[in-house]
Amino acid sequence: MSFASESKEAICKTAEGTWCCKRSELAALVCFAGGITRSVSYSDIADTQSVIADTLKIRIEHKSVASRIAALLSDVLGISAFGTEVPANRGGCYVITISDKNTLDNLADGLGLVRGENIQLHPNAEVYDFDCCKEAFIRGAFLGGGSIIDPEKNYHMEFVTRTAALADKLAEIMDFYGVRAKTTVRKDSFVVYIKESDAIAELLGVMGAGMAMMELYNIKIEKELRNTVNRQVNCDSANMDKITAAAAVQCGAIRRLIDSGRLDALPDTLREVALLRLDNPDISLKELGEMLNPPIGKSGVNHRLKRILEIAGV
Repeated sequence: MSFASESKEAICKTAEGTWCCKRSELAALVCFAGGITRSVSYSDIADTQSVIADTLKIRIEHKSVASRIAALLSDVLGISAFGTEVPANRGGCYVITISDKNTLDNLADGLGLVRGENIQLHPNAEVYDFDCCKEAFIRGAFLGGGSIIDPEKNYHMEFVTRTAALADKLAEIMDFYGVRAKTTVRKDSFVVYIKESDAIAELLGVMGAGMAMMELYNIKIEKELRNTVNRQVNCDSANMDKITAAAAVQCGAIRRLIDSGRLDALPDTLREVALLRLDNPDISLKELGEMLNPPIGKSGVNHRLKRILEIAGV
């Protein structure tokens, strides 16, 4: 099961809350997972009279979410809804259909929804007046139109809706919790998305997916630890490369002094360092200094080696 599916399953196991929260969650579910289609039929040959019929279809991929919608419809509005399962080869999902005009009108009125862009339903501000209702609305939006990428791969949570107004409203509600969401257009849909791990964790906590929030934090800590280790290994490797390159230059200069008979003419302090470097080309300046008698620091060794390079003409 994907991280998104596990998160939705966990949310569906939480209590819906008070009546106002149930109403807010259901309103978001209907707005984000539902779509209205309109048909027009004519009553006579002259086409002078027409009958407009709207049908609401709520499409849900997860059975637990479809069951939660049915329970909320019953608890909040007293509407009995039965979902139809669409075969997998046709984009497997659960569809709740409401075509009766009175039922549809009662649903819109009961949830504080109005017809907006492209005759789709939009929530009135009263739907998320209270803080608890804002949480419920975000929860419904995620269950109805949200997804989240496995944080092992990337940090990305998004909510897809049919209208720009609904996308902007969701981003505004998220801002109440300090989450700065961005919006974009994808084909015929509007997407609200978050890419910051802390913001995603905040929303998971707000929605009641506490375990998913903790899992995300654990994954983040592990990833940061791995990155730290990798950076240290890369740094150590780079330092070793620098030591090897510098030692090769130093050893070359020392051999030049030996070949020209000038090594014995060096002061004892320089000659001692030169011979130690020649015998130990792979160690650091600090380690080289500790081998001298008496020992000296890294800067002292570096100064002596520079003098040897200058004398060798390197």
